[in-house]
Parts: sequence; structure tokens; C-alpha cells
Amino acid sequence: MSEHQGTRVSENTTTQGPRAGRQTPSRGLPRVVRDYGVPALLVLFALVSVIVHVPQNEQISPIDEFVYSDYLDKVPTEGVVRQGEETGDYARSLVKCNGVLLYLEPDAEQCATSEQLPDGAFPFGGRTSADIYTPAYFVVTWAAAQPLIWLGVDDLLDAGSYVGFLWLAGALLFLYGALRQMAVPRLVGLALGLLVAASPAAFWSSTYVSTDAPAMTFGAAVLFVVVRLLSGRGGGGALVVLSALAVLFKVQNIAVVGMAALVLVGSGAVGLWERRRVSPAPASDPLASDAPASGSEVRQRSAVRFIVVGVLSAVLAVAVQVAWTAVRAMISVGPSPDQATGSPLSARALVRESFKFLGGIPLDPTGAANGAAISLAGFVLWAVTLGGLIGVAFVWRPLTTAWSLAWATMVIALLLGPLLVLGVSVSEGYYFPLPARYGLSLLPSFVLAAGVFLGSRPAAGRVLLAVAAPVAVLTLFGS
Repeated sequence: MSEHQGTRVSENTTTQGPRAGRQTPSRGLPRVVRDYGVPALLVLFALVSVIVHVPQNEQISPIDEFVYSDYLDKVPTEGVVRQGEETGDYARSLVKCNGVLLYLEPDAEQCATSEQLPDGAFPFGGRTSADIYTPAYFVVTWAAAQPLIWLGVDDLLDAGSYVGFLWLAGALLFLYGALRQMAVPRLVGLALGLLVAASPAAFWSSTYVSTDAPAMTFGAAVLFVVVRLLSGRGGGGALVVLSALAVLFKVQNIAVVGMAALVLVGSGAVGLWERRRVSPAPASDPLASDAPASGSEVRQRSAVRFIVVGVLSAVLAVAVQVAWTAVRAMISVGPSPDQATGSPLSARALVRESFKFLGGIPLDPTGAANGAAISLAGFVLWAVTLGGLIGVAFVWRPLTTAWSLAWATMVIALLLGPLLVLGVSVSEGYYFPLPARYGLSLLPSFVLAAGVFLGSRPAAGRVLLAVAAPVAVLTLFGS
């Protein structure tokens, strides 16, 4: 293997490390089936999963769906929910009529009188905590839900929950595209996609109204574009726009923006260093040879572009959040509700938070509510992705695309927790233990590392699919 073998990202070369095997085309299948069969299966599974699970979700989600439903209901009348604002009748009736999973059972008597009940009868003293979010997710969800309402879905919350399919399908398609760009075999891509779609992370973000729904989509889309850039193709403008949109939809999506910025700026810096120590090759006619550029050549040629795009993506993402923070303060009508989750920040807490996003993103965010099959899917995905990330980071040839992405993902996963809690502590005077779902936009990057690691093992796809497929099917029979 040459020094830079593995940095070219295409069907005909490998990024898969020291024992990578040859990529052989599937035989006996029409090209359209080979190219689009796996993406179609993943989208179909996402659709079936959402259609099956949404009607089963009789109680509202404990992951803030009370305030999310209020925001969604107010989109056509208010557009944006303000800090200190009281929740409306629609959300309050959901709490009393449907109950909150793990916390409150439905109450038929209070359901009938929910409009007359005092604020104290509702979570957060009847005030919203969703004001921290821009209206982006809620406006898109409300608009996408309208055709479903016209077709007969009789409740806005149910219609909004079905919209989760679009976010999940988008995440799976971008993720599969990134895996194939890295020459990961189709069977491995299918198995990993099924595990993602069947995991608790997907269940809670895609079958309820949740601001976590776009996280994997933006995480996978940013990853897809970054892989294109690192292989010498275009996408710098798209990455800058995606970075701003990711944070506009939810500030915690800054995680994948940070990963993209780190890997691009790092690759650009290495490229500049390589330029100085290596004499440039004589210019050649690009039409005279079909030989792919090596990773070093791509870095040297695109060094400045990588640095500019990485810095612009990070700066614009931060600027978007700063602008929204200013707008939120300007339109505020009162203080945020006390959610009774704050505690003093300590060195031990910082250490604990620093490892949170390495160990729990795919797992049940409630810690108790999922059935055996969904929990098993999350555990398998956690083990495979964490093992793959560590394997690529410590075994793969340095400076290959996979190695660079793995290290950038690991560094951001370790830094995200402390940075978030320090930000909260400075702005609010306290910190709260972060849920692992705040790192959801990094999950596609974990999956990519696992795909690259497993893709170099000839039987890995068949073995993993033999586990993932039945587990995924079983998740359809219980939540």
C-alpha cells in the first residue's frame, strides 16, 4: 500500500486501512438495483417504522413534547414563542388528556376542564421552555404536516410526528451516500442504516415532535459534503450554508459543525506544511491522465480552501446563534421557568460531561421507556460505532480521510460536553447534566467510522446484517 492509499474516496479505491480488500461489483443484479436498492430499503424501513410507532405513542413524550406541541400549535398565529410565555390550551389539554410518558397518567376529569386549571397544574408552571429554539423546526414541521391533516390525520401532534419520517429518511440517505463515498460495502451500509433507524435515538427523535429530529439529517448531510471536499470535489458553499442551518434548527448541532471545521482546518494546515517541504510536481494536462489524486495532493491543492471553508462554517454557525440569542432577549416577556435541574459546576462534572458523548448517543435517552428490541438495537449500534471510531483512530494510517474524520469526531465528542456546560454556567449561573442526545448530530460520523472499519473485513457485512435485520424487524412490534 502506498503512503497515501486510502485517501481517495471513490468506488474504485479504498479508505479502509491496513487489510482492506478489493471492491468487487455485485454480480447478477441490474445496475439500478445495485445503486438504489439499499437506499430504497432504508427509506422504506424508516417509513414503516414511523407509520407503526406514531399511533402507538398514546402519551406525549417526556422529552419536552409538552412545550414543543405548544410551539407547533402557535406557528400560524404567533410564528415564534417568547421567553416567559405561557403555554396555550392545546398543549395543556394534551398533558391532561394524553398524559406524559413515565411522569403523568391521563386524567379524564382534568382533561375536560384543562382550560380552567391553574398554571401550577402543568409542567414548568405552565410556561414554555421551548423559547430557546428558533421557529425553524416548528415552521417546517407545521408546513409539512398540513397535507397529512388534509388527508385525514385529525390531530396536529400526530401529523407533526409523522413528519419525522422525512428527517429520518434524509439522515439515512445522506449517511449511506457518505458511506459509499468511502467505499464501504453496500451490505455494511444497509446493516448500519437499519441499526440507526431502529435505535432509540431514531425512535425518540422521529416518532414524536422533537427538535432532535433534524440533528441526524444535518449531521449526515454535513458529513457527506465534508467527505466530498476531502476527496477533492466541490461543496464548500453547501457546507457553509448547512452549518448555519444546522445551528438555526438547534444550537446543539454545532457539534457536527465543529467536527467539519476541525477536520478541514487541520487538513488545510497539513496541506500547507506539505507544500513547504515537498517540491511541487510539474504541471500536467488534466485530460492526459485519469489517475486519481492522492490525499496529499488534494490537501496541498485545496489547503487554503479547506481552511477558509472550515473557518467560515464555524464563524457563521456561531453568528447565527448569537443573533438568535439577541432576538430572543429582545422579544422576551419574562424569565424562563425553573426546571429544577440546575446544580453547581465542578471539575468532576466537567470530566463526567466530557465522556458523555462517547458513550451514550444511540441509547435510550429516557433510560427506561424502550422495549427490548429497540434497546438492543441501540446497544449494538453503540458498541459497533464506538469500537469502529476507536479502531480507525488508533489503527488506520495517519492523515487518510477516515483517520482524520475519526480523530475530529473523537475530539469534538470529548470537548462538546465541557464547552456546553461552561456556556450554560456562564449565561445562567448554573449547569445541568447534559442528555447524550445533544450529541446526536455526531452519530453519523460515528457510524461512518464503524462502516470503514468493518468494511475491510470480508464477512463483516453479512454478519452484521444477520444481526441488524431481525433486530430491526422486531422493533416494529413494540416500542
